[in-house]
Amino acid sequence: MTGRTMPGRMMTGRTRRVVTGACLLAVVALAGIGSEADAGSPPSAAARLVASMRTATAQTDFSGEVTVAWRNVDGHLKHSTVDVHAANGVLEVTADGQVVLDEGGHTFLKDDLGWTSPVSEPTAQHRPSPDMRWRLALHHGTSHDRDVSTVVATRRDGSVAARLVIDDATHLPLARQVLDVHGRVLRSFEFVTLDLAPGDVAPVAAAVPSDTSHTATAIGHVPSGYHAPNVAGAGYTLVSRSRHDDGVHLVYSDGLFTASVTEQRGELDWDSMPSGGASTDIDGVHARRYVEAAGDVLVWERDGVVYTCVSDAPTDVLASMAAGLTPDRSAVTQVADFVLGPFAFG
Repeated sequence: MTGRTMPGRMMTGRTRRVVTGACLLAVVALAGIGSEADAGSPPSAAARLVASMRTATAQTDFSGEVTVAWRNVDGHLKHSTVDVHAANGVLEVTADGQVVLDEGGHTFLKDDLGWTSPVSEPTAQHRPSPDMRWRLALHHGTSHDRDVSTVVATRRDGSVAARLVIDDATHLPLARQVLDVHGRVLRSFEFVTLDLAPGDVAPVAAAVPSDTSHTATAIGHVPSGYHAPNVAGAGYTLVSRSRHDDGVHLVYSDGLFTASVTEQRGELDWDSMPSGGASTDIDGVHARRYVEAAGDVLVWERDGVVYTCVSDAPTDVLASMAAGLTPDRSAVTQVADFVLGPFAFG
């Protein structure tokens, strides 16, 4: 892409959905929290349980109400409640006149303007087991009148980065918390009502649209003019790379958290960016950060490439990765300061 890059064009695929339908998509993300572990290292019982959540959401019929909470750029906690309904492998989430459908990892958003869909991305390759980076502890108890297992992921300093409450019978995630290094909850969801009786779950009401998707092309390496950094030092593995009309999309994972990076050639049109972001400079280059229910969005431009990084990770985790995404090492400290900021996020 050449010329000025507009926000509507820049925030394509999953990035755009995070900004426009974050509360709904935070719940749709239940289908993608888990991941298949890298076969190179036998995962622990806790890691296997985390991985099993991915297929559990697609294989279990259920309905319920979920509360979602997140801290905005000012550090204030925001809340939203959504209805969740899954049947025959289709997950439907509704709130405030919007509907999100997810079928086999392909997500559709419907609002008062009609249906929209991201680019249909290629399936990610094997992701690392979460216990390759995180110390995982497994606890057993009850929640929602059901037997559950709680997976607690801690940093090397012993602080908790995430808690996942998983139903023992179905392996559905019933609650999730993402925490900063001080123990403050940055982002969370929790079922407040849940019906797992298959006979009581009706078919998904909305029909999955068939003509709103665009297919991306899987690529083995990024084209000239783009940058696919190695951020293994930050604990992340590149699990998917694709090319579409708007540029290049890269997906990184550490087994527990995911970072989605979109790169586009062009000049960023700052005046047309959505409101609600926090602005700063990165080594003299303007940057902006957004905090949404489904993830945090970091946007900057360097050397004719617009970078949009979206992640559900805690502040310090995303900061370590953002450093690797910045070609100019002199900007790393300012990137970290920008991401960390006075108000942490998840």
